[in-house]
Amino acid sequence: MVKTFLDEPGCVYVIPCDEQAILTHIKHNFLKSPSGDTSDAYANQFLTKFFQMTLRLPPAADFAVEEYLDKELKETEMRDLTTDARDVLVLGYRGETPRQVKRVLNDLIAYRGIANQIEEDGLVDKGTLTDDLGHLTKMAVLSVRWPGFMRKVADDPEKWMEVMQSIRTRHEVDLQDMGPDLVQFLWNTR
Repeated sequence: MVKTFLDEPGCVYVIPCDEQAILTHIKHNFLKSPSGDTSDAYANQFLTKFFQMTLRLPPAADFAVEEYLDKELKETEMRDLTTDARDVLVLGYRGETPRQVKRVLNDLIAYRGIANQIEEDGLVDKGTLTDDLGHLTKMAVLSVRWPGFMRKVADDPEKWMEVMQSIRTRHEVDLQDMGPDLVQFLWNTR
């Protein structure tokens, strides 16, 4: 579809994209190399037919997560977030983009509001959910970054205890699709 518009006289199109994601998509959905080649080279040949010029930009430099987080916490009136909760956010989002940090912070604000309401309504004792902001923050980060893991824990609540016991004792964690970044986050926030 894009190729249809690229031949328009007098127009220059700038298409910012993740080249690797496009190559992977082309390889898996459109191309079957005659030679059975599954490398990016064949998909790249296909892609170069669309673009007359490619300008590759280096990855964005890490932004200062802690400074950004402090600014956002101030703006969202969550300056009372405990040090351990703030550390969970930093550990979960070091090397990520501001948009990703903002997303989990928005979720945390919503979770905290729900937790406050549950306590005010007397469904649980006051402070049961809100006294441990570090844990509430950890759940927000896990829900955003590793939703599949959180679904597995929701389906089997005892799995959380098993995983955390394995993390604490540095035993092999028996959970499919639990990558090293998730294991590292759980270890760092244990």
